Amino acid sequence: MTRIERQKTMTLVEMLADLPTACAVGCKTNSHGRKETWRGYKLHLDVADGQVPISGLLTSANLHDSQVAIPLATMTAARVSNLYDLMDSAYDCQHIREHSRSLGHVPIIPASRDSEARAACPWNRTRRIGSMSGPRWNESTAG
Repeated sequence: MTRIERQKTMTLVEMLADLPTACAVGCKTNSHGRKETWRGYKLHLDVADGQVPISGLLTSANLHDSQVAIPLATMTAARVSNLYDLMDSAYDCQHIREHSRSLGHVPIIPASRDSEARAACPWNRTRRIGSMSGPRWNESTAG
């Protein structure tokens, strides 16, 4: 079971205790395809319009951002009332979407390149046009 799956049944205190906080080496591939590394910590912020910080967590540098989404959203929901959770495609996970909805929010998260959600989107499916018989009518279009 992944950390995000475990977080669904944990209290906020348990979620925070489960996050790594030791100094570590983080790594990612940049937009030019080069590997970047850094040593230390990572500050995760949940911000409101105008980049006003509402909640924050300091974790190990090697923790993926998506693993703090549920604890941050829970912390923020206790502090302010908001309608939407706007995140980038790194947070594209069904468990995060479900948690957002459970808080009464609308999750706005674009599908990642390798996402199951992307494959399920109607505009990404192959469709058949015309009758289903004969080579002339079997035109396929890719989304």
